[in-house]
Amino acid sequence: MNNDIVYHYCSPDAFLGIIKNKSLWLSSTKSLNDPNDSKYFFNKFLEEIKRLNVGKNKEDVKNLLDSISKQLRSPYIISFSKKKDDLNMWRAYSLLTNGFSIGFNKRYFKFDSDKYLEPNYKFVRFIDWADLKYKENDMDQLISYFADKIVKEWNPSERLSSPPKEIFSISKLNMMYKDPAFKEEEETRIIFRPNLIQESKLIHEYPLKFRITQNKLISYYELLFSEEKEGSPISEIWIGPNNESKISEISLLLEAHKYSDIKIRKSNIKFSL
Repeated sequence: MNNDIVYHYCSPDAFLGIIKNKSLWLSSTKSLNDPNDSKYFFNKFLEEIKRLNVGKNKEDVKNLLDSISKQLRSPYIISFSKKKDDLNMWRAYSLLTNGFSIGFNKRYFKFDSDKYLEPNYKFVRFIDWADLKYKENDMDQLISYFADKIVKEWNPSERLSSPPKEIFSISKLNMMYKDPAFKEEEETRIIFRPNLIQESKLIHEYPLKFRITQNKLISYYELLFSEEKEGSPISEIWIGPNNESKISEISLLLEAHKYSDIKIRKSNIKFSL
């Protein structure tokens, strides 16, 4: 198994868009289908903050919780799986097995993100890979550590005017931990934090865009494939169990858009709708 290859399951329309536009869309976590996806860690963290502040002035505690929540801005993500031909992934993310799974090369997407950071944010990357974790024991230990640290350093007479370093660690952990019920997906993500970039660079190099999906407005950022990098961002393409696309037609599509050295395979799974 090649750990450098990760798979993005998608509908036929999304597949065609990725190939033609040579880009990936990193969508707001507020638009995810699972409402608890980007809140699982943070909700438990807030509960621990409340527990540590039992008996203290309720208004002071509310101010602390509000300050932390405001500073923990929602990032933008795109998700992949380490599983290349998996029935559950096909059913959940590729239009009921009618879509595609695109195998991306993680090495192609090595991010040199430090040069655009705001001066105070040198300790965190604004774009990077993150493998999701599902172990609650590990998560509980981290929550306990960071909640205890923030509460001990908190002065109730002062609002948190600038984000403490711990907030950014919590922000990253919040996007790395997921409900153990999703463990079988073996998910990894690209996480993008636009609030950490110098505004001039953000506007010119990462303009915010919008689309309508299923009667819902969604904001996103476009991650373009670089023509300056060697090799292809895509290593292989899997055709879903009930996708009737021909390998010859996909080869023509790739050739038309100047892709090379991409393996095309039909799913080995037999599944009837």
